[in-house]
Amino acid sequence: MAVWQGVNINTGATELPKYNAEGVFEEIYIAALTTALANGDTIVGPVVQAGNFVTSAKAAADALDSAVSGLLAFEVGYINNGTLTAAGFITTGQTVARAGGIVSANVAASYGQVFTNPVTVVAVITAAAGTAVAGNFRLGVSMTASP
Repeated sequence: MAVWQGVNINTGATELPKYNAEGVFEEIYIAALTTALANGDTIVGPVVQAGNFVTSAKAAADALDSAVSGLLAFEVGYINNGTLTAAGFITTGQTVARAGGIVSANVAASYGQVFTNPVTVVAVITAAAGTAVAGNFRLGVSMTASP
């Protein structure tokens, strides 16, 4: 299993968590994936600062599976103090990466979720591609300190 590190879409760097006392703000990370992407791989995205409320999580991928019947699937969650909650934001079986697309948080508990310490948003591949294609995988999270 590999770990694919995403970077901030604007700066191209892995950044520390950010805090904004007013309004909703977004962090978007992008990871460049190769055809070596496999079942169990983890794609590392942005960090949610402690005390901020998560209002939305999104995954957007290029077409990463060119098989006639694509198999690629993933889930999006977070790592909190070293513990993975794999489908904390987007449940398993999401297929938008097969042909390219976007999916938003679909776990009811993720709306307005707040953490007592920083957490890292991650995507975990739950089914390998039938025919893997190199491309980009974007992870984004919207949050606010004052819902």
